[in-house]
Amino acid sequence: MTGTGLGLAITARIVNALGGRVRAESRPGVGSWFKIILPITLLEGE
Repeated sequence: MTGTGLGLAITARIVNALGGRVRAESRPGVGSWFKIILPITLLEGE
């Protein structure tokens, strides 16, 4: 099954809007991986 790549484009726009970035690596015959990096501040809750 193949796609159009639209999901990655949408993801990249959302991540960029949140101040983050998307990294990708592809290896022929092995596959691809995608890493999403977001600036997050953890809050201590009740």
